[in-house]
Amino acid sequence: MRKRSLFTYLLLIGMILLILGGCNRMTDEEKETLRLTQEAAEAYFHEKYGVEVEFTKHKISPPDLAHTVGFNGHIKDNEEEKVFILVNYDDYTIEAASVPEDLPSKK
Repeated sequence: MRKRSLFTYLLLIGMILLILGGCNRMTDEEKETLRLTQEAAEAYFHEKYGVEVEFTKHKISPPDLAHTVGFNGHIKDNEEEKVFILVNYDDYTIEAASVPEDLPSKK
């Protein structure tokens, strides 16, 4: 009986690790989507505000919810100045962006 419960326990842990390990893998298509949307986001901040940004987090929305990638980050060399941007991954347009209030827009 003891061998059976140990086997069941190890099998359960193995299944959990397999499921969680598979959740973090990105396909080549997702990597390309992430690269292209990040380029669009960086270009937006550079063109509209004249700043370089560093993204620290990203989230690809499920296709049945929205076709967007959200990026969180900050202005380069200033971690206090937070930014956020939402990029449509079908046409790389900017859906929404958030910058510090005192950041002037480039004219």
